[in-house]
Amino acid sequence: MNLIHPAFLLFVLFLACRFPTFEQPSDDVSDIPDQAIVFYAIDNEVTVWINDSEVYKYSAILSSTDPKIVVDIKPYLQKGRNKIEVKLKDIPNARCLVNTWAITYDIYSDGKILDYWTEKRPPNDECAEEYKVEKEHFIEL
Repeated sequence: MNLIHPAFLLFVLFLACRFPTFEQPSDDVSDIPDQAIVFYAIDNEVTVWINDSEVYKYSAILSSTDPKIVVDIKPYLQKGRNKIEVKLKDIPNARCLVNTWAITYDIYSDGKILDYWTEKRPPNDECAEEYKVEKEHFIEL
């Protein structure tokens, strides 16, 4: 006697593959540089700009497969006030059933979290549309 319909199991498997789980921030900062951005979720493309110069770009077809991406930003910071822009772009996918995106990161200064951002777009049917979000942060040296 089957209690669960096979189509339901396929749907659950589809959801598990489409909505990956990402590593959550930990208290261990021993491997993080003094000034850094640590990404825990990137779906699909992120660009980091510091003082109006592009300093880092990461792109993945579906979502980030690396559990934690550490970007050392110290070489790009200047004395005084620095503007950090993080730009996320969700790449359109005309063959998808639902479209989501996610971004999660911490900004570290002197080994402590200075700022963070986490946001997820709920599933929707706008698969063929490119979606962009931007966030600005400031760090003083």
